[in-house]
Amino acid sequence: MKKRLGSRLVDRISLFVLSVFQGHLKKGLIEEQYRINKKAWKDYSDKFLGDGADGIYIEKQSEMKAFRYGTNKGRVGRKLFNGKEMTGADNTCEVIAVHNLMRSLGRGSDSVPDFPELLRHFSKKGIAFRGMFGTNPGAMKRFLTGMGYTVEKLSSPGKNSEKCDELEKDYDAFILTTFNEGQNPFSMVHTMCITKEEGENERKIFRIHNDYEGSRSYDSLYKAAVGYNDGKGHPIVIYAVRTGQRQDEKTGV
Repeated sequence: MKKRLGSRLVDRISLFVLSVFQGHLKKGLIEEQYRINKKAWKDYSDKFLGDGADGIYIEKQSEMKAFRYGTNKGRVGRKLFNGKEMTGADNTCEVIAVHNLMRSLGRGSDSVPDFPELLRHFSKKGIAFRGMFGTNPGAMKRFLTGMGYTVEKLSSPGKNSEKCDELEKDYDAFILTTFNEGQNPFSMVHTMCITKEEGENERKIFRIHNDYEGSRSYDSLYKAAVGYNDGKGHPIVIYAVRTGQRQDEKTGV
């Protein structure tokens, strides 16, 4: 029991640290990067986003070197990135997860912001330590709630398979934030969208997007959460998301 409580405490502390470092960029830098990202998005879309349903998802963050999201100028940034300029390939996974989730639920709706718009939004509110820590996961929840989605948070999902089973029945898509290697903050975190799709024999499958492993799929939300990086990761939090309300919520039953 003590080990489990300690594990959950590390998860909470990690989320708290990201929230503490949440901030914003200067207006001039935001607009400069927005112009860069609009052009980069056209080039990226032409090259990597194909036709059909699968073409709506960003899967190749490693190819997003032309994108800019924040800055790592200064002594700390040079040390963290070994003197290299920070690009979208380094720090945009949370925004990619929001993009992929909204595309999954909206399926190309004109009301869904494009990726450069999302980067600009989180540059104003949500970016963590000028982008060097990516984006505060809590900012994703606030943004999606503000867009009219219903969002439920589950901390330490790897310790609660029963709750994961409940969420997979009630929600349509998910955002997972996990450590890359065990419960080690120095391994950094990665954030991904998980979509719920139709599988064989009317069973649901849960597909992870932008996971660096070829968009792997699992037969439950829990297995997807603990399966990242061949099971070497450690899930910190899941945000379960749906559009509209269930019938029992509408009637109050």
